[in-house]
Amino acid sequence: QTRNLLFAQKYGEADSVLTLAEALTPRLDEDHRNLAAVNFSLRADLASARDGDAAVADSLSRMAYDFARAIDPDGGEAATYLNNAAQYHSQSGDYEGALADFDLALELYERRFGTDHPEYATCLENRGGVLYQLGRTDETFEALNQVRDIRARNLGKAHIDVVRTGLNMGAVASRAGNYEEALAIFEELKPILIEARGPDHVDNLVVLRNQGIALRSLKRKEESMEVFKEALALSLRMFGEDHPQTARAKSDYGVALGILKRYSEAEEYLLFALEGYLKEVGPDHPKTRELKETLVILYDRMGEPEKGEQYRESDGG
Repeated sequence: QTRNLLFAQKYGEADSVLTLAEALTPRLDEDHRNLAAVNFSLRADLASARDGDAAVADSLSRMAYDFARAIDPDGGEAATYLNNAAQYHSQSGDYEGALADFDLALELYERRFGTDHPEYATCLENRGGVLYQLGRTDETFEALNQVRDIRARNLGKAHIDVVRTGLNMGAVASRAGNYEEALAIFEELKPILIEARGPDHVDNLVVLRNQGIALRSLKRKEESMEVFKEALALSLRMFGEDHPQTARAKSDYGVALGILKRYSEAEEYLLFALEGYLKEVGPDHPKTRELKETLVILYDRMGEPEKGEQYRESDGG
């Protein structure tokens, strides 16, 4: 019940139910020690979701791990609690410490389930996220490739978890500058994703945007523009005019038009995007500020820098 309330973001009710559960759980009773571990884990989730306190969540998850480890040193539950603790640890910014926790959790999962198990794959994926934060993109890609193979064997190649792992691999490859590899991944995933989720799904928007960025980085300007145009059409169908995703899609398309020196069209879409950002996320949001800088550059290239002054001044103010 507490977990359902947490998922529904009813934190006050979750706290009350969990407090009652804690009062009913005799912590020193050997037969109920596993329930104490569950309580600590739920309390960690609450600390993170409601209070945004990753340090407290980390500490509580470790207490859950200690209780579970005392019952079964090689148990899957202990590994799961340690995996959770590692995630909270990484949220605190101690990525090296989080890696050590993930490594130990992987050892526990391996002893209990082997390396071809969904829980092992999830932990390995979380570890890859920390490697990504550290800028170790090659190791991240290698980890995600292993995760995708495990999930494909267990769930099938068309399962959405396998596809999403592939999306992450493409994003990592793109960040590492391996744009051709990223494009190959996105091209492989597009038909699978459309079949699994339908043509109008946010995951398709993610693929299109990443594909457009990779094409742009490869100086394939016309192709990039066409992909961003497709992404804008999809965003309009899914979200309508007044949505941050649509504003972002207009911005991407406007930039692509600007690169092709279609400045009047670029101006139109960038101004539409700015209007959307101002309405949806406000003038001080990083995306709004970045778009103002883009407009300043555009007007400089158009030979009309005076038009960009209002955005330059607004950004500096």
